[in-house]
Amino acid sequence: MNVFTKIYTESVLISDIPTEGIEFNSQASSSECKSIASHAGLQELELFQVRGKIIPCERWGRELICITGHMKARFSQECVITLDPFVSDLEDSFEFLLSQFSPLEDDIEQYAEDEEVVIDYLKGNMEINVGNLILEHLVVSIDPYPRKPCIPRGSFKYSSVSNDTKTLEESDNNPFAILGELRRKI
Repeated sequence: MNVFTKIYTESVLISDIPTEGIEFNSQASSSECKSIASHAGLQELELFQVRGKIIPCERWGRELICITGHMKARFSQECVITLDPFVSDLEDSFEFLLSQFSPLEDDIEQYAEDEEVVIDYLKGNMEINVGNLILEHLVVSIDPYPRKPCIPRGSFKYSSVSNDTKTLEESDNNPFAILGELRRKI
């Protein structure tokens, strides 16, 4: 079985993680890329590589599970301006902190000081689905309003079809003006 498939389909029990950690370094097969693209709402995922480590760690006096790594992806998506497909490259690092225990009131105040820290709390059978965490991070890292590289942000101006310089408030077709007239008639 491909290591990538194993990471994305099997959960890791906390009790099975050695003190030196578990390293992973994988590349998705073409069928896995199709599945991930469908999940992430992409037209096509050409490449998805991920490497990282799952290791027990201690922060703020608490025992945590730390999953760190780096992912690289190349995918096709549709430009929100031109609706043309284009290829994007994404490289991003990730860090997930997982705790076996619910937070105490003091912990919440301590973690709130560091805005970058997000700790997820495991429930139930103490299994970690690393694949879901990484796929969620991929989806969140993708620009929800992608633009082709030739269309810089802020360069697109909306314009009216007519040459009339009235604003929406001054226009006769203002939906709020129409509602106001209906209200007066009632």
